[in-house]
Amino acid sequence: MAKKQNQPPMLPHPPAFKGTSTPYQNTMPALPEKEIQKRLTNLENGGNQANRPTVKKIGDQYQLAKDTIYTAYAFALLNLSSEGKIVNQSDASTFQFSPYDSLGVLLPFRGYFQNNSTYQSGDPTDYTWESTLEDEGFEFSERYFTNSGGLKSFLGNPTKPLNSTTWTSLATGVAAPTTAAFVAERFNIKNSSGDVSSPWAISPSGKYINTAIIADNAVTDIKIATGITAAKLIGPLPAISGAALTALPPGSVLQVVNVVYTAGGNTSSSTYSDTGLTASITPSSTSSKILTTISASLGNSTAATNNNVRIVRGSTELQSFSRVMFNSTGHSNGQQSFINLDSPNTTSATTYKLQFMTDGGGFRFNDSAGDTPSSTITLMEIAG
Repeated sequence: MAKKQNQPPMLPHPPAFKGTSTPYQNTMPALPEKEIQKRLTNLENGGNQANRPTVKKIGDQYQLAKDTIYTAYAFALLNLSSEGKIVNQSDASTFQFSPYDSLGVLLPFRGYFQNNSTYQSGDPTDYTWESTLEDEGFEFSERYFTNSGGLKSFLGNPTKPLNSTTWTSLATGVAAPTTAAFVAERFNIKNSSGDVSSPWAISPSGKYINTAIIADNAVTDIKIATGITAAKLIGPLPAISGAALTALPPGSVLQVVNVVYTAGGNTSSSTYSDTGLTASITPSSTSSKILTTISASLGNSTAATNNNVRIVRGSTELQSFSRVMFNSTGHSNGQQSFINLDSPNTTSATTYKLQFMTDGGGFRFNDSAGDTPSSTITLMEIAG
């Protein structure tokens, strides 16, 4: 049996192939010698140019792999040489990287600087300058502003606004209003292919920081300036407990509790009992003091009797007052005031109250005598 000659590889019939059972043969066409050499050279040089790094490290610095042309603009140039160079930085006025001033007017001079630095030079003497007044194909520029703040990615641009952002046109020679948060600008040129528009360049113009940019809990104490004036604290302030007021000086009032009591009572006992006038407070610090102020309506029905009252914290006497409403001739009534400063040394709820007693006769509390009397107790926490 004859030996088979070497043949190209045989592949199955393609799905759409309809024919005999003879195997379908396919051979790769040979590459031209020139194409082979081209591909080998490309491999030797590091492969596809698009995959080459754009930045390289030289020592401890980074540089661009290839030189880049940077552009800058100026309103006026002094001592400009025929080669387009200036000697001193002060020879350039209104030196900037944007081609337009704040009114949207194209600046008269443009400079070029070729370098492999990753940073654009801020020295106008590095640039070669030329006039922008003879720009071939330049037609017009467009400028818009928006009052919407936040992230630029949320705003879109004047051509394709996002999130209901409103962009308002700015005429040449008109400055953006003080309310503007961002200004967008682009220019149009005409070439052999027709009109071409540059991409929109959007820059901050005013106060564009809002809650969309600041993350929750991002503003810490260290970021808040000291010496905030009272004029900044406008409108109703939120409710706050004394526990949150930790930096007030001693003697500051941290909280106030006030109770009005109108029920009447009387005693003929020589032992102290409650009048019913009471109030509770929870100090924010163990160093706080509690100032108790009482205004009580009291009456005496028997002449020459000794009537006493006292202020107590819980069951502990803080201060007593004797011969209250003493009258040698008979019945008397009136409003009496009592004050005490206490150091409870606690942060638990604490109760203060007024008690009364007499050594004879009748001692009345909220003594009406045909009137409608009332008594009050006020507790103030004082920073210690």
